[in-house]
Amino acid sequence: MNVFHPDVRRARSTALTFAISGVIGFAALAGGPAAAQSATSESDPSAETAQAEDGVAKAENDVSKEEDVSAEDKATAFVRRLLDDAEAALTDEDRSDAARLAAFQDVLREGLALDALSKFIVSRSVYDAMTDAQRTRYDRAFPDYITRQYAEQFDGILGNPLEVTETKPFRKDIFVRTRFVRSEGAPLNVDWRTRSFSNGPLKLIDIVVNGASIMSVKRSEFASFVETRGVDALLDEIEKALPADAAAPESDPAPGDPAANEEGGDDAPPEDTSENEG
Repeated sequence: MNVFHPDVRRARSTALTFAISGVIGFAALAGGPAAAQSATSESDPSAETAQAEDGVAKAENDVSKEEDVSAEDKATAFVRRLLDDAEAALTDEDRSDAARLAAFQDVLREGLALDALSKFIVSRSVYDAMTDAQRTRYDRAFPDYITRQYAEQFDGILGNPLEVTETKPFRKDIFVRTRFVRSEGAPLNVDWRTRSFSNGPLKLIDIVVNGASIMSVKRSEFASFVETRGVDALLDEIEKALPADAAAPESDPAPGDPAANEEGGDDAPPEDTSENEG
């Protein structure tokens, strides 16, 4: 049974071809067709094998490097990159406060699974019960609202020494557990819950600070508000937290229905995002 990766087999064949061609070409330059024919028949097999094995070894090494990057390593790299980008955005002294916030929100829009989180936090049942006009308002306001909420959370974390203590797979997610050493007070333990949606890039679906799931806390707040005051009142409160232009009505809603995924599917976080604790 051939245990080589397909890329390795192709490299072996290519390396052998180049090894033989090199011998023939050199012989032809030195003594014409007759010399080339002689060189082909009398060429040193060990030299050809050495060149071929060099090509095989290189291909094996390339394949090995790709396979060595585990899902846990990718999740850790994703979280580190997200934190680096967030810190760069929030600490850029050449920008105004508003510009720094906008840059930070862009980082989070790229890193957060906003479509899934918007439905998890308000709950799928409430989202599905909204009118078309209510869903349009909510879908428009939620990304700006939630990224502004996170600015305060990140501001208390960034700038402190970061230690990755563990990466732990859980169902279809990976938790990257970190510890931030603060100049005052106990270290802050923060878990970053990551998920790849439909084999796409990694996204962040929850942040667990000292055992408390930020997304679950926000979900409870929304549920209580809707129960006591209704959906329209919730939308009013969300829009109050935004700049006037962020909540301005649009002439037409964006095409497509972002609620197409059913609850519990690949695009929705589990109901309890903190059950990996302990």
